[in-house]
Amino acid sequence: MAIFNLRLLPRLLFALFFTGLFAWMLWEAWFGFGQISAGAALFPIAILVPAVVIAALATVQELLKHRNSPQHEPTPIEADLGAAVPIILEPGVERRRTLVILAWIVGFYLGICLVGWVITAPLSVLLYLKIAGRESWVVSVSSAILAWLFFDGVFDCLLKIPLSERLTGIFIEQLQEALGIDVTRYVLVPFIC
Repeated sequence: MAIFNLRLLPRLLFALFFTGLFAWMLWEAWFGFGQISAGAALFPIAILVPAVVIAALATVQELLKHRNSPQHEPTPIEADLGAAVPIILEPGVERRRTLVILAWIVGFYLGICLVGWVITAPLSVLLYLKIAGRESWVVSVSSAILAWLFFDGVFDCLLKIPLSERLTGIFIEQLQEALGIDVTRYVLVPFIC
């Protein structure tokens, strides 16, 4: 009988959580609001089917690690050449990395609340690639432009879901009221439709 490795339990629970979350979201997209409008469910289903498969594979991988990994050995991480290289991070490094990614997630959420999705999506791509990824300006700016074109093109043009009307942030709404103009029309891509 294999020894159950408690060090790997958080990873297994994490994989199980996302498998369940994505499966539930897929169920809702398919049988919930997807029953009302098939067009509204197309994008979530296209994203969630691969997400459920990947999360399920990650769960199976974590279950296999639990069966085959003794408690006293570090978890190996495969290097580029395929050889298992044990990497052990200090708790301070793990904690710092976790806090940094949580700050990015909270910043993204606050950006959506303050200025809206249409502005935050490309801006967060630009900032994340430039600051966290340390990419060049060419890669960062071109990726942000592609994200802007993708979201505006897919939602507004293909799916006919005007994100600019529905997902404006608090700051943009206040600015539009004060100026009496539609600020979001200046960040849309009218030549795609």
